[in-house]
Amino acid sequence: MDELEPFVTAERVAEFLGLTRRQVLTMARTGEIPAHPISGRKRHVWTFRISEVAGQVAIRRNKIHFGSPNQGHAKEKSA
Repeated sequence: MDELEPFVTAERVAEFLGLTRRQVLTMARTGEIPAHPISGRKRHVWTFRISEVAGQVAIRRNKIHFGSPNQGHAKEKSA
């Protein structure tokens, strides 16, 4: 049986992405990166899996690099 990837802290994800801890936590709250809140507390403690974060970042980079499917295909107005 394969072992599950361990959860890591926001600090570790910040190192991985080259961001601050605060930026990572904001991205977790807004859903920009996958995160797993530990419940049962007044404030969430967020945990992450590097592979999930890396996958989401790759998807976002591809969208930025290749653009949306409709980009550059707007109808021209007739004069």
